[in-house]
Amino acid sequence: MEKTGDAKSMPWTDGNYRVKDMSNMVFVVKGETVSMLMLNDTASAEETDDFKKGTWTYGDYGEAHASIVEASGESNYNIEMTVLGGKWITRGVVAPCGKKIFVIGISNELDTYDWITEDQLTALREEGDSVDAPSSHYKIQPEYQGKLLWISGPPGAGKSTSGQMLSKTAGYVYYEADCFMFHANPYIPTDAVEPSLAVSKQKPLKGCSKERIKAAENGMPSMMKMMARKEYDMEPILVFYSNMCQDILNERKRLGGDFAITQAVATKEMRDHIRAELGPELVFVILNLSKEEQEDRAKGRHSQQAEFAEFLSDAHEFFEPAAKDEPNTIEVEITRDLTREDVCKQILDKVETLNNNNNN
Repeated sequence: MEKTGDAKSMPWTDGNYRVKDMSNMVFVVKGETVSMLMLNDTASAEETDDFKKGTWTYGDYGEAHASIVEASGESNYNIEMTVLGGKWITRGVVAPCGKKIFVIGISNELDTYDWITEDQLTALREEGDSVDAPSSHYKIQPEYQGKLLWISGPPGAGKSTSGQMLSKTAGYVYYEADCFMFHANPYIPTDAVEPSLAVSKQKPLKGCSKERIKAAENGMPSMMKMMARKEYDMEPILVFYSNMCQDILNERKRLGGDFAITQAVATKEMRDHIRAELGPELVFVILNLSKEEQEDRAKGRHSQQAEFAEFLSDAHEFFEPAAKDEPNTIEVEITRDLTREDVCKQILDKVETLNNNNNN
């Protein structure tokens, strides 16, 4: 594929771009350099960490997806866009106006990068839900402080799907903890087709403390380094989880009910830290699956992102199963023949058994 690095030939306009499927973030572009920022990040595009930086390059990148051809009128991709240390690669077509780019988005459907003004960006940052009371469809019943589950496991194990199923079938409050790193509303709608991908569409939160924002800004790079098998520092990760746990405690106290938190916690050290923050009533539900099954699921979910699917598959080895001495921990083995309803039933049955044993 021919690539052109000449800045004069780049057909896009410098500035801020918003993606429809990633509504709680903005892409800041200058020439061939791009930075991916959450709407309420405190770091500037220049200051942000390397995993949020990437490149936009112009050239011929082969035959475009049929829906892009129909929308743009161009038969070949003419831009390649990378972030996350090159792990996320998107190819698209730049519109003649230079302010719109047609891509296949995170939901594997046609999406666009749209150039916005500084005033529009300011308005976006002022929208959203209050961090102190994110909107949700759940009954507010603070008098009932019910069960507290944390569903973990490697990427593709079905954590978010299980949280959503517990919400639908057993009345649990499903708190999607991946939203915390994006400073977005953690309550995914029950009708979301793919709840883990719906994270990027959640409303941003207003009023996040500087401490919380910094915890995410510092913790995410260490997590990405860990998953990329690079040297990393555990301390920012634990600080990140401390801030997340405080938000969970606040939301549980405010909403009440049975809570199901979903997020990939890779190691026993991290789980022990979370237990210390949330208290002894916390039950960890660890979903285990084979590397082969995980690879198949990653490829299916990210069919347009082969490099990212491979990155998620490689992370499988970092996820530690439950140790024999871990308190209040249950495991569910995820196999190809289990339906989401089957997994949900196993979780509920094992939680009930654990509670009965603890009460005897």
